[in-house]
Amino acid sequence: MLTDLEVARRSQALTFASLRDYGRTFERLNPGDGPGVLEVAGGLAVFAGEQNPLTQVDGVGLGQAIEESDLDKLEDFYRGRATNWELVVDPLSPQELLILASKKGYVLDHFETQMYREPTSIDMPVIPGLEMTEVEAVNPIFMGLCMAGWLHKPEMPDEVDPITHFLAASEMPRRYIAWIDGEPAGAASMTEFEGCVALFGGTTRTQFRKRGIQQALLAQRLRDASPNALGLMSANAGTDSLRNARRIGFQVLFSSLVLMRNP
Repeated sequence: MLTDLEVARRSQALTFASLRDYGRTFERLNPGDGPGVLEVAGGLAVFAGEQNPLTQVDGVGLGQAIEESDLDKLEDFYRGRATNWELVVDPLSPQELLILASKKGYVLDHFETQMYREPTSIDMPVIPGLEMTEVEAVNPIFMGLCMAGWLHKPEMPDEVDPITHFLAASEMPRRYIAWIDGEPAGAASMTEFEGCVALFGGTTRTQFRKRGIQQALLAQRLRDASPNALGLMSANAGTDSLRNARRIGFQVLFSSLVLMRNP
């Protein structure tokens, strides 16, 4: 039985690995546009593009002292590239981070619930006509599904926006499509690192919702993860994502504060 602190530390290690991957993806897709990652005060700042939600800062102040000059380094890193970015503050963050961020003008945007699931067996829900496939990066059907689901539309768009393409081009994640009677219905991703697996990016086209597709995608990814992998997931309070996770055994670990630089 893992303690909450052990789970939190393993979750942070996976987060750092994912952020580095996103930074490398930006550098690969945009050669000559500057670094995608900055190490600052024990944490990482990532630039994934203007208005990309992955342009964020996490882990600042972990295991070391933090000063106002550290937040100034973030300003320098993003200057001329991003006008806004997320700063994540969680229970492992030092109190000084929240104090200094408030003085700098960061404003609370939302809370994000971090959850975990101990490695145990899981049953696949029985859904008529359901088929699951794993796909490679930058798969056009996967990208179209993501956009349709996130925009709450029944049809997949003809063109993919830069943020969706970026997410589909990163190297670490494994990507899944759920089909109903041969028609693409839902999509989701997962990333593994050092005995942990993060489940994220789940979405379903509007006409296929309320059929248990996301629960099936959760179960499929947990089954495909390495044996004894600790399941990790984040969601906003009151969402279907959180309810689906709780139904298959995820427990709340803690809530993070997500601050914005220029709301």
